[in-house]
Amino acid sequence: TEYPIIWGYLGLASCNLSYVPKFLMCQRNIHYLDLSNNNIEGHIPDWLRRIGGTFSLSLNLTHNLFTSVATNLSNRSIGDLDLHSNKIEGALPLPPSGTYRLDYSNNHFNSSIMPEFWSRISSAISLSLANNSLIGEVSHLICNATNIEVLDLSFNSFRGLIPPCLLEHNERLEILNLRGNNFHG
Repeated sequence: TEYPIIWGYLGLASCNLSYVPKFLMCQRNIHYLDLSNNNIEGHIPDWLRRIGGTFSLSLNLTHNLFTSVATNLSNRSIGDLDLHSNKIEGALPLPPSGTYRLDYSNNHFNSSIMPEFWSRISSAISLSLANNSLIGEVSHLICNATNIEVLDLSFNSFRGLIPPCLLEHNERLEILNLRGNNFHG
């Protein structure tokens, strides 16, 4: 079988895959990997984020049946990480520093967010954590994400005050969705 690798893009979306193909372990020329809309179950393999050699990697793992992922994804440069619409449980994984687009929405994450998480998203332009069971307060460290254009924290159990930087003097923020939480003030 020939796989469609074009200029670093490998698209295996909607292929009815039930596991992550092992041939990906040896790939060094992939910059964007799309495994969305399959039936892949279980743990997201740790080796998956190491493909592509030294290039920044974009991973689309959406609409699968993944249930877990490493809690620290920091050993790799991942520009875009899209894990939405899986069944991933537990603590929110720490993203790699320098991630521009991060989508963990529509999963089963159910913890408070460690301060280090907020520090790691300082380069983000888009962050979605919507439709999980996240708790606690949104740290003021979110204010370090000065390039953020889209922030969706809706339908969780966040509480406390909304960090003032999200409501004032934020020229880049175009979409802010905080509904379905327990904010006050």
